[in-house]
Amino acid sequence: MLLLLVGCEYLEEQRTIPEWVALGGTVLTDPADSSALFQEGDVAFTDDAGDAFLDDEGEVVVAERPYEESSPGYWRVELPVDVPYQVTVTPEEDGYPAVLRGHSPSGDGAWFTGTVFAWPQVALDDHVASMGEQLGLAPGVLSESGLVHLWGSFYVTEGAPTDLQVTDGVGEPVEVSYWVVDGDDPEVPRTPGGEAPELVVPATTDTVTWFTAFDLEPGDITVASGDTSQTFRAEAGSVVTPAYFLVP
Repeated sequence: MLLLLVGCEYLEEQRTIPEWVALGGTVLTDPADSSALFQEGDVAFTDDAGDAFLDDEGEVVVAERPYEESSPGYWRVELPVDVPYQVTVTPEEDGYPAVLRGHSPSGDGAWFTGTVFAWPQVALDDHVASMGEQLGLAPGVLSESGLVHLWGSFYVTEGAPTDLQVTDGVGEPVEVSYWVVDGDDPEVPRTPGGEAPELVVPATTDTVTWFTAFDLEPGDITVASGDTSQTFRAEAGSVVTPAYFLVP
């Protein structure tokens, strides 16, 4: 009987839901290049209010690289269980910060490689210039404009909505453009910025590879479709990145 009681106590302890979970994975300096490991810069996690997470001792939670020698692009952070978060990946040079959203798991977990990244400056500038030319616009160069760009993707590309509502940091609605990678060549990457700029053309059907908006005022930027919305707190010079946006 004593053994049975001890066993029950152990099982009860194992059922306890953790208050904090470890979340980790590879961070990239270029979402189109899985070998471009992010090693120099900042990976900052914040809550819905834009505040840093604090641990049980009141210290700011910081993402770290625990295996710098063996896995230099691997980052790890401890977060409260089951909470929404924003992660901003800011490179030291030659890139733009990506502002992404996520939700912490109920147990220790990992993100997929290619879902947490910074934006390479030259590639993004080239794509934005090409898109702007096709739209008859002249978007500002992000490093000089003091504004924000948005580049997102849908979780399901077929039947994607083309009526997203996006408001910028001062609450003004902005125009959203929808894009598809031209051609059926399976060798053409479908990762952000991975294809040649001239292969990204305006979508003419309900199949959408990317959606974009340019020259947004920084601040709280909201992307919405029906009852689904995400808000990103973005500073000037960053790229709001609603990756795999899930709509009802």
